[in-house]
Amino acid sequence: MTKGPNCFVVTYRSMDGSEKRFVGSYKVSRRGKVQFTWRRDAFGETSSSLVRIRLQGDFERTTVNLKHVGLAQEEQSHYSTLWQASLEKLASLF
Repeated sequence: MTKGPNCFVVTYRSMDGSEKRFVGSYKVSRRGKVQFTWRRDAFGETSSSLVRIRLQGDFERTTVNLKHVGLAQEEQSHYSTLWQASLEKLASLF
């Protein structure tokens, strides 16, 4: 498992009730930009993908640009749905 000051673990429950975990590390590259590695925390899984996030605009009118690269073709739809739901939930907090 990834360890260190810039590391994280994300745990969520999928629609079938199973719990999933992702681990990664992040780097803030400059104001308004962050990127991080993203890997399933599962036995034998070693490949990771890269998520890039850029925030543009003022606080009240911020646009979030998110790009998740390095995914297998069969995973792209799943992660697109996951990110969309996550961003919608985040937006509902404001």
